[in-house]
Amino acid sequence: MFSTGPTYQRGSVPTDGFFTSHTLPVTGRGILPFYTVCSSDHTAVWMSTSVFQSVKEDSKPFRRLQLQNKQGVQNYVSHLKRHVTDTLDDEQLTKIMVESEHRCCRVRTGGLDSSPELT
Repeated sequence: MFSTGPTYQRGSVPTDGFFTSHTLPVTGRGILPFYTVCSSDHTAVWMSTSVFQSVKEDSKPFRRLQLQNKQGVQNYVSHLKRHVTDTLDDEQLTKIMVESEHRCCRVRTGGLDSSPELT
């Protein structure tokens, strides 16, 4: 954490901050003056990160297929049953399984900005 003054209006030492993993590079950070963002007796602490720098090329992709998604599981099994035969080797079977997962399970990101601009 970087050195600052008090982050609580009636305090004399920083009480607010943020902590990150060593794998997530912080590209910017700061503290806004009191009452800049909202009426609070605490300051607003902000930070910027570079997610693209923190994702390693050799990291494993996330799984689309989740057991809680009953419709996705049904679609996945149905797609597998249509394409799997007894004559497939492991490589072909793996390819079909990955394709089935990709086709049957959407990734929903919410379509919202993760960090809306402060006004």
